[in-house]
Amino acid sequence: MDFFLTTDIAPTNILAASSDGRYNMANAEETGLLGFAKALLRAMDCDLAAEHGPDCAANEAVRWLADIQSAPSELGFEAGVGLENGLRDLIEWGRPQRDELAAAPTPASA
Repeated sequence: MDFFLTTDIAPTNILAASSDGRYNMANAEETGLLGFAKALLRAMDCDLAAEHGPDCAANEAVRWLADIQSAPSELGFEAGVGLENGLRDLIEWGRPQRDELAAAPTPASA
């Protein structure tokens, strides 16, 4: 998988819109599901280990990695945030919502 942080999307779209070309925009950093799980655990400062369940055939794609060769050379594009830092930002953003949900009364306690 090739993750691309949302804060990189707007400037990327502006760069691409000012051009006549077509471009793949991504982080150009391939991450497997296990690597993603480990990065998420690190971003959450969690000492749990990733666990493997049974294989499933939900998606036949074995690899997802965008070819962004032309974007840097023609547009000067470069992803600004890597996967782990992006996950940390997402966790920080979601923390107030999580705390609010945790403090809300449950149907059983209302």
